[in-house]
Amino acid sequence: MTIRKNPLALSASAAVLVAICASSSLAQDWRRGEYEYFKEPHRFGPLCEYRIRARGAAPVALFGGAREVRKAEARSIRDWEFEASRLFGPRYGGWALAMGKELHCDVKGLEFVCTATAHPCRVR
Repeated sequence: MTIRKNPLALSASAAVLVAICASSSLAQDWRRGEYEYFKEPHRFGPLCEYRIRARGAAPVALFGGAREVRKAEARSIRDWEFEASRLFGPRYGGWALAMGKELHCDVKGLEFVCTATAHPCRVR
């Protein structure tokens, strides 16, 4: 007795496997970062709020590591802008308007982890 393999069933199984692998890697791409808040006096005036720190990450790549670092930096800034807008409103959500900006990246395990820290400010 021989078992015949149906080509349609094999291709359907392959498609399901590819979909599962793709969805798990995409889930890592959109996760939100971690936030810290520093409610302390600052020197930037009444149009700026307390300091926020946001972390963003990207996987370490064997080739093209600089691109992954830029991706992690962009994610940390995007997360910082999201949190500043959520806390203080859209007028405070621009990284370009922020004061006391710091951007720092490290390798932690198999990820580049970048931290964006600044005081959100609104237009003067």
